Amino acid sequence: MSATTPEISEELRERRERVFLVLAGFFLCAMTMLNIIGTIDKPTRGELTLCGSSVTQTTPDYELADIRLRRLGFVFQTFNLLATMSALEN
Repeated sequence: MSATTPEISEELRERRERVFLVLAGFFLCAMTMLNIIGTIDKPTRGELTLCGSSVTQTTPDYELADIRLRRLGFVFQTFNLLATMSALEN
């Protein structure tokens, strides 16, 4: 067995820290959960800890926008492009 170079072991460590989530099942429940996890909606009760940040009903919208900007990625089934904008602007 060969020794792992520091660059490769760092890349593997980073990959282990990432989470990939797939939800399947009843559509409305999955959409509600995705909206809460995606910080589009706030939980009506309880608390969500997302990337080390607490998300509650009282979390300000600017904090949620920052979490979406810096920590989350979305993959849409449709393109959701605006016709009035270029591909680069979208």
